[in-house]
Formats: sequence, structure tokens, C-alpha cells
Amino acid sequence: MDPPDIRIVEATADDIDVMASVLAPAFRRYVDVLVGDVDRAMRVIPGIIRAMDGMGHIAYAGARPVGAILVTYDEPRFLLQNALTILRVLGPRRAVRAALIARDYLRTAPRRPPDEGWVEAVGVDEGFRRRGIGSLLIGEAVAGLQARGRTSMGLAVVRGSPAVMFYERLGFEHVTSFSNRLGDWHYMRLRL
Repeated sequence: MDPPDIRIVEATADDIDVMASVLAPAFRRYVDVLVGDVDRAMRVIPGIIRAMDGMGHIAYAGARPVGAILVTYDEPRFLLQNALTILRVLGPRRAVRAALIARDYLRTAPRRPPDEGWVEAVGVDEGFRRRGIGSLLIGEAVAGLQARGRTSMGLAVVRGSPAVMFYERLGFEHVTSFSNRLGDWHYMRLRL
């Protein structure tokens, strides 16, 4: 199958619901743990994106959104915003759960350089995977980080995931590994 014509755009405030619609299904496992289901996630994710300090890009095949990437500049603040948004939308029980998961994550995650952009989420629609869209999204995010004076891009990927090889092909290097209640992770970094 020939790769579709893909257009990547930097997301604006008007694109938040589109980003959420692409990213929520791509991360069903974590959505289920944090908020319960994709319908609830679609009520929460737009608020989280609005509150974050970072950038996003969306991949379109024609008019259809088929991929997205979300990069933050301050992950601890991003995780706090997750819990606060969940509190506003879903109530205290889910917010406490999100806050505990965030605390556990921050306690276990390795320290990162202050000028590193952090990939919070990258997802491609199932029907459009393995066509280079993920690479295009990473490339656009790299260009955006460089334009903002960042010196590296970091991310956490599940140990043993095929995504590890994908990121290695893009030039990411393994920095260290860590574990928390969401799983076992590789911290990987791309120097810009």
C-alpha cells in the first residue's frame, strides 16, 4: 500500500479536541488506569492539553487526523495538571488515583536536563501505522524544540516494546531504565 499524502501541522488551541481524539485510543491501557475508559478520557484530555506548557503536532491524511504528538517542557507541572483536570471533570476519587500515580512516576523517573522537551504521547491511528507518520511527527517536534532552544528530546517507552527499536532508528539512545506502577520503562534521549 502506498503511503498516503501526509500533512503535519502544529496544533493550536482550536486543535485540542482533535489531538485528544487521536491520542486517547492510542494509549488505551493508560487511559483505563487513569480515568477508566476512552469516553471519560475525551472529557479530560482536552483540559490537560490546554493547561500544559508545551507543543503538539497533528498528522492529517487529507482531512482525517491520523496521528499526533504531545511534547511538554515541564513534566512535573504537566502531571499536576493531569490530576487537577481529572479532579474538575471526574471528581476526587479519580484525581487522587492520578496524583498517586504521578507521584510514583516522578519518584521513580530519572532526573532529566531542564532544557529537555519530553514526549508525553505520540500516537498513530491503527490503520495508518508503519507508513512513516510517527517519524514525521517526531521530526516536526524536534524542529519545534530546536526553534525553542531545547537541547534534547526525551521519552519513556515500555521495556520490550517494538517502539524501542523505532526510537533507536531515529537516533534516540538508551539513558537508563526504571519501573513504577504503570510498568517497566526505558528512558531514551535524542540530542538535538
